[in-house]
Amino acid sequence: MTETTTTDRRAACNTGLAKVAVQCSADTFVINQSLVLRINICGKNRHLRQARKRYKQAMTKLNWTESAGGPLVLICDNAVDLWSGIYKRSSYLENKIEDADDFLDPNETDYGLACNVDLGVELVNVSTKSALVIGGEPMPTTLFISISGEILIARWFYYGIKDSEHITDNLLSNLDLNAIENWEFILDFNAETNKLYLFDSANISKDFKKDNADFLQVTTNPDIYSVYTATYEPTTEIKLILHKFVSNK
Repeated sequence: MTETTTTDRRAACNTGLAKVAVQCSADTFVINQSLVLRINICGKNRHLRQARKRYKQAMTKLNWTESAGGPLVLICDNAVDLWSGIYKRSSYLENKIEDADDFLDPNETDYGLACNVDLGVELVNVSTKSALVIGGEPMPTTLFISISGEILIARWFYYGIKDSEHITDNLLSNLDLNAIENWEFILDFNAETNKLYLFDSANISKDFKKDNADFLQVTTNPDIYSVYTATYEPTTEIKLILHKFVSNK
């Protein structure tokens, strides 16, 4: 049996992070010659953060999350407590919370390690375990079990029509993944336990226990999953990036 759970609130440590002038790169997308979407990768994006509440209010069937500017990370529950977020890794592994000299330094923090992933998905080491980093622009993201029983991460690249939130929700809830032809194999992910957490890579698991925690959780079978990526454009004005996890059993 597979199920997903979520909280629908923001994680505390992202608020402080958003005040820091993190600059990695920026891209501008022009949609339908009228909508311009400007995104700072690994940086502050005021417009997307302001839109986050509207996304969540509109999504009634699926639960969505979004980072404050950096990548998201997917981790098994036996490794989630090892993720140091923006804190100094060496101290965190000794159960001490210590601010990093440079939280973007991959040699010092796990958040810095995650920010090295520019696009797509990539495995990174978390002590003796591994985590799946979902790089690229900060986008509204959902984690759920598809109608075919596979784990699916969907990221909302852009929209440009009225009620596209509801349309997207309904499309994903009833999407036949086999009907999509442009799947590309990326890597294998070892889910050692039956619980997976998806959250802002700037955070740590202790933030999950706070009142304003924001993360997604899926319960599934421990297995080695092949991760495939595809783009899905059901209309000319809606584009999604999909990552599906296919069991190797």
